[in-house]
Amino acid sequence: MGHELEQYRQVVRDEWTSADTVAAWARWHPKIAAQQVNMREALIQHARLEPGMRVLDLACGTGDPALEIARMIGPHGRVTATDLSPQMLENAERTRLRRESPTWTSSQWMPRICSSVGRALIV
Repeated sequence: MGHELEQYRQVVRDEWTSADTVAAWARWHPKIAAQQVNMREALIQHARLEPGMRVLDLACGTGDPALEIARMIGPHGRVTATDLSPQMLENAERTRLRRESPTWTSSQWMPRICSSVGRALIV
């Protein structure tokens, strides 16, 4: 089973970090973000976020949930947005522009990050 699991992990890594996948997400980002707004808002509402919280956004993709979360938790809170793909994190950083400033980091630091947050969301 260990070999099969590692094989599966590699397939997922390869797919989500491929240039084609990243380019497709960048190209379709506005449409995807508009289509997912209701789902994203419902999930964020159920997380019961409060000002000043530290929140982990797992698999942040283009960063839209992290930006909304940052707005909700305010300047004393902190959002750590992670993604398997460094290229998706770059797209998220471009999406961020001049909005609130969540901390962007790659998923390789997950164990340390997970021990320092109040909520973790996969949106």
